[in-house]
Amino acid sequence: MTGVPDVIRLCGNRMTVFGGILGFESFVEGAQGWVAVASNVVPSAMARIFSLFADDGAIIEARELYLKYLPVIEFVGGQAYVAGTKALLGHMGFAAGSPRPPRLPLPAARDAAARALVETFGLAWPAASASSRWTA
Repeated sequence: MTGVPDVIRLCGNRMTVFGGILGFESFVEGAQGWVAVASNVVPSAMARIFSLFADDGAIIEARELYLKYLPVIEFVGGQAYVAGTKALLGHMGFAAGSPRPPRLPLPAARDAAARALVETFGLAWPAASASSRWTA
């Protein structure tokens, strides 16, 4: 995120700058988009954060929604973003499987944290299996 203003200053309009995990902060600094890993888990919320900021100019509302979902955003950030995303999706009811080598699944404590996030945010899908929802 700290590089966003530097890239914008040095490149001007010759480059479209996107933010990483710290999307809201990147928008404030001038980023035009966001590579949000959390979009794999909470796509509507991540899109809404961007829309509130970029389309509606509702900066306070965008920040509030961003802060609400920050635990999910941070959970899928960093080195374990693949394992973290797959764990969350698994606890949500999707058959996401384990990460492919050389990546490793989350340790038990982190997996429990993933389960807790799904419960806290009400992310679990209804009892019907994910595969049956996509075949209709």
